[in-house]
Amino acid sequence: MYLQPNRHTLILLPLGILLLVAICCALSGCGGGSSDQVLTKKEFTARAERICSHVRATASATAFAYKRKNPSVEEVDLVTKVAVPSIEEEIQRIKALGTPSGGKSEVQAFVSAFEDGLANITEDPQDVLVAETNPFAKGKAVAAAYGLEACSTFP
Repeated sequence: MYLQPNRHTLILLPLGILLLVAICCALSGCGGGSSDQVLTKKEFTARAERICSHVRATASATAFAYKRKNPSVEEVDLVTKVAVPSIEEEIQRIKALGTPSGGKSEVQAFVSAFEDGLANITEDPQDVLVAETNPFAKGKAVAAAYGLEACSTFP
């Protein structure tokens, strides 16, 4: 017997999937740590990498869906509609981890560079599309030097 999807099914199924993803993310350590817990560099790096990988995957899926709905969208519109909110989320979640023991200055430099880059692309989103003017170049370099490979690849 084939069940016809109804309005409730079409609404509840995506919400159920979203809830399942949120639970899995929480159980796998995606997200912030306790403010009174100081992470080691290894713990911080692992959690930050999961955050960056998750944010990148979500941004990619969101950009794909947005482009599918709006086939004539310009790349600069994807920057403002997808990249900016994704970067804001990434910064917020990484800051929530706190700074690890033995790496405070590097993490602060990484976060500050990404915050500066975010301020720049809200003024001129076109800059992020050109390697020479990408305002995240410094943040990406700091992330790579600290061992945050997933955090050094976007935007």
